[in-house]
Amino acid sequence: MGAGATAVDKATLDACCLEMEEALNTVYRQSREADGSIGPLEIRIVRAGTFEELMDYAISRGASINQYKAPRCVMFPPIVELLDSLVVSSHFSPALPHWTPARRSG
Repeated sequence: MGAGATAVDKATLDACCLEMEEALNTVYRQSREADGSIGPLEIRIVRAGTFEELMDYAISRGASINQYKAPRCVMFPPIVELLDSLVVSSHFSPALPHWTPARRSG
């Protein structure tokens, strides 16, 4: 862990996954609970310095250091592989989020 980092236990991170799922919209929760078409939400903890390595990779491929921002979504295989290689722990939602079918009036 880096300077100033605080360790968070597995149960807390797993509960955080469920809390995040509960905050998502009803379409997500229905797909997760009723349809089973979406798997559990996952939080991945990466090693300290990961985002600096990501920036270094982008700069090595021509990105401007002054214009660089960490991406919100990553699909480019070399970057996915880099991030995957730096994961130190993975945490999944321990239960299904609450969802009930909406009743139509009328």
